[in-house]
Amino acid sequence: MNVKDFQSTYTMRDMVKMFERVDELTREKNALAKELETKDAELVETKAENAALTAQLDELQADLARQMTAPHILRRLS
Repeated sequence: MNVKDFQSTYTMRDMVKMFERVDELTREKNALAKELETKDAELVETKAENAALTAQLDELQADLARQMTAPHILRRLS
């Protein structure tokens, strides 16, 4: 059997289409990777903001509890 007798299943046009598709998918993958990186950074920032707000809320609740119970304690001590 002679190698020259084999005909390629893919034409040059098919190969060009394949490389164009691979290029398109690579660009899309890179764009999605950048978007994911941005979203991950936003998530970290949001979690930090959430933690700060939760700490503020805890402080406000503690202050409210002290303000609500202080008059009752003072009345009992009087």
